[in-house]
Amino acid sequence: MAQASSSIGRNILVIMVLTVLSQTVSACGTSGGGGGIGGSIGAPGTACNPTTSGEVCLGSARMQCDPNLTVWTQLAVCPQGSSCVFTTATTTYCTAVAADTTSSTGSDASGSDTGSTIKDSGGSQTDVAPADVAKDITAPKDTAVDPGPDVVEPSDTGAPPTGAMTIADIQKGSVNCPSPDPQTWNSLPQVTITDALVVSAARKLAADGSTIGLYVQQGAGQWSGMMVMGSKDGPLATLQLGDVVTLTGDVKDYYCLTEMYVTAATTISTGSIPKASTVTLYQVGDGAGATQSEPWEGTIVELKNLVASGDALGTDGKPHGDFWVGMTNGDQGLRVGATFPGVYTSTKQPDGTYTPKYPAGTKLSKVRGVVDYNFGTYRLLLTEDPVVAP
Repeated sequence: MAQASSSIGRNILVIMVLTVLSQTVSACGTSGGGGGIGGSIGAPGTACNPTTSGEVCLGSARMQCDPNLTVWTQLAVCPQGSSCVFTTATTTYCTAVAADTTSSTGSDASGSDTGSTIKDSGGSQTDVAPADVAKDITAPKDTAVDPGPDVVEPSDTGAPPTGAMTIADIQKGSVNCPSPDPQTWNSLPQVTITDALVVSAARKLAADGSTIGLYVQQGAGQWSGMMVMGSKDGPLATLQLGDVVTLTGDVKDYYCLTEMYVTAATTISTGSIPKASTVTLYQVGDGAGATQSEPWEGTIVELKNLVASGDALGTDGKPHGDFWVGMTNGDQGLRVGATFPGVYTSTKQPDGTYTPKYPAGTKLSKVRGVVDYNFGTYRLLLTEDPVVAP
């Protein structure tokens, strides 16, 4: 949901004295607990020395000095209402505030933030808005490399399950994906999300159809949606548009697109109607820029009163079915594509050529789809045919 932010590099250290079930909890700071060793904490992607730095807590996130990359990486983000702590006797990293017996000198020790702020970790931490811990989404993303099918595999690291998280927690925790986009980032093993609404049909991700993907959403608006994927014969195979589900799987950012590889799915109810958020070209797309577009990644949105503006070429300089929409003909405000079954942007002619369904200048009264990030740009994947204005 992905690029390095310089704004976390404030070396915020949370010093805590905790007693959890009569077990000592080490401070998340220069001494570290459960493996944290010395060294200053910088933003994910910034340099660190693995010989002197291990795992630490930074706000609600668990950080590691990656021994292979020698940079700070984010291992997990604690769910709403819990704090990132290390214990000497367990491998638990997220401690629920409600059950916490923590003593703290901070003013935020007994609660958690709501709205647009990142959850407190207790103690005297300063609240930070998503933009402050976010990837530097104002920097250009790498458009030179075709990442191929957006597929991640289940984790085999043996790391403990992350547990319950909201989609908003996941998406806000992944915004600091560095630039240029790495193949994988922010690995969270076995995350569970509940009451997620399926807002799209399934689409093929692998060329042979062995892997499929669809989009789910909790509520509506910014940070509410995410793409999930899995085997065509796996748990996703039975899910339908409008299902409300509980999903468990491994979360990764694949070339900075947040994805969950689903290993278990339970349908709670069926027949719900997905609700799209109405947005404008000032909020999503090339015209809006990455800063405005990122919170909408994975969500279903609707734009009104636009004009088709011709082919949106691929990184190879050739047309592949995407087209631009804008306020006027020629305005390249948002790239639009079609990958879901039954939705097409061109029609095949008897001679084998393809003709755009929405030639430049076509007025569109409604365009609806999910916001995707790929090939270095945010684009809209149509979930239904646009409505052509009379």
